Amino acid sequence: MFCLETVDRVVGTITHQDLGAMTVCLIGCGSNLGQRREQLDQAIELLRYMPGVCVTAVSRYHETRPIGGPLGQEPFLNSAAVLETDLEPAELFSLLEAVENTLHRERNVRWGPRTVDLDMLLYGDVVLETEALTLPHPRMVTRRFVLEPCVEIAGGLRHPTSGFTLAELLDAISSPHSHVAVVGVPGSGAPEVAEIVADITLARLLRAPISLPLVVPSVHDCSQLISKWSEAMMLDEWPDDPHGTVSDFWLGLPLATARRHLTVQDITLVERQLADVGPLVRTPQVILFLESTRPVIVKRLCECDRESEESIVLELDAIMDLQSSLSHIFRKPGHGAVVCINADDLEQAAIDAVAAVEAMA
Repeated sequence: MFCLETVDRVVGTITHQDLGAMTVCLIGCGSNLGQRREQLDQAIELLRYMPGVCVTAVSRYHETRPIGGPLGQEPFLNSAAVLETDLEPAELFSLLEAVENTLHRERNVRWGPRTVDLDMLLYGDVVLETEALTLPHPRMVTRRFVLEPCVEIAGGLRHPTSGFTLAELLDAISSPHSHVAVVGVPGSGAPEVAEIVADITLARLLRAPISLPLVVPSVHDCSQLISKWSEAMMLDEWPDDPHGTVSDFWLGLPLATARRHLTVQDITLVERQLADVGPLVRTPQVILFLESTRPVIVKRLCECDRESEESIVLELDAIMDLQSSLSHIFRKPGHGAVVCINADDLEQAAIDAVAAVEAMA
């Protein structure tokens, strides 16, 4: 079994450009149906004998409660494994599925009980999004039941889109009073989802003191947003109770808007203001980014009676442009733990958001 220092050293020398060499991968393992320990042991043994795969470290087993999915499930045993492989991501994914099938994994119910679950969490520094596979794993950053066994054997591995090591991600969700920001453009449903998450998790709900305007904002609008929003998140007034805070806004949103529409001089002013208030406010440990399609956003804005449909359509290009910009921002390193959620179905988006927050506990 590799010690942590060895794993860190190996990862530091391997990048996606070195795919001719062995790539370090991280696999999450779980079971809550049948003989859990025996099934997880069998899964690791099967991986050891697979061509193109070398198992270099396996964590202890951690018993955890089920998150999301049907009620009444049995507790999970979770672990993690570090692999080295010369297989491509799709090939390794197929191999993991084959091991699951060998151990009678059924996939009838999302987040349902399972004999064994093998998730590809990291594949070197690869960022990939296909219909079958997303890398890094899209929900691992808030899942304590994933991060704790991972940190046990590979805490120095760096998550390629957050820019954080796994140990840093675990520290982020372990704050005594967590701050989760539900972020989205107008019409994404962020305020509604934030309210549901706060209600179910017994967190404090922090609403935006003023709303992001539907029209393209001026430098004055951006400055006012930063001023009012930062006042609500000052560190010297931040609570320290264990229930946490869920906000429906993010201080980086005015700057993202400015960078799409304002002059270089005005953008510089907004950047300076944000830099001045940054050290004084409580930034979120986790961002839940809601994305919706154009027709859904139009429908929601019309239902709010804020504008006529004709007026909304005129502004919609700017709204969709901002959403595209946020999507790009949150998929690049530097913003910590971000979970992207499809919000076309608000009920399902709320379920996914609640599960992401409950998994932090």
